[in-house]
Amino acid sequence: MDDLVVRQLDAFKQYFGRVNLSYAKSKNLTPYDVLIIASMIEREAIIEKDRPLIAAVIYNRLRDGMNLQIDATIRYAENNWTQPLS
Repeated sequence: MDDLVVRQLDAFKQYFGRVNLSYAKSKNLTPYDVLIIASMIEREAIIEKDRPLIAAVIYNRLRDGMNLQIDATIRYAENNWTQPLS
């Protein structure tokens, strides 16, 4: 089990190390912020072509100080990954 975790972490570090963080830095976002936002986009997007639009919505809402109001954040907060949201 430990070997699996080590391999996953190594793969993550290798992949994330190639991410261009210049845009994030210009918006005062940390690498951790980028990771969290990417996770939200990944969870929210059903098809890949929707990812840029979802990312734009998230970044605009963050910029404007709005609540994100996306299913991924609500599901995370409620620890509800399968039941309908109310």
